[in-house]
Amino acid sequence: MSIQEEIRKELEKSSLEDTLTRVESLIASADSVKPLHLGILLALRIAKELREGKAPGTDSAALVASWTQEHGGDVIDEAVVYARHFLLKPQELTDQIAAKLDSTKSEEESDADDAALAAKYAALDAAEQELDDEASPE
Repeated sequence: MSIQEEIRKELEKSSLEDTLTRVESLIASADSVKPLHLGILLALRIAKELREGKAPGTDSAALVASWTQEHGGDVIDEAVVYARHFLLKPQELTDQIAAKLDSTKSEEESDADDAALAAKYAALDAAEQELDDEASPE
């Protein structure tokens, strides 16, 4: 079973704290960690912060900084895009992840799909920001 499938099963059956612990364990034991995996973990960490009444990033910012050292800025930028969309549009992202899990694509094709999905979300973020900037009174 792939790490994505294990993460998906945990998200479906556990409490936030249990899911967070299990996803952290899965990522720690994985041979290779992808931006999607880190994005899921970051979204869970931010959800925990919000549930505890903390501002987003209170605890998770240090984690992201450590990831940047370990995985590089581009991977982390992509992970942040996934986390943001997982928090803001969870059903859309969950449906896309489920479709990927059900596909028979090779890992190389899957990685290309991940990059295309992250690019799509980054473009949507930029467009939303542009609209927000235009709507904001100066």
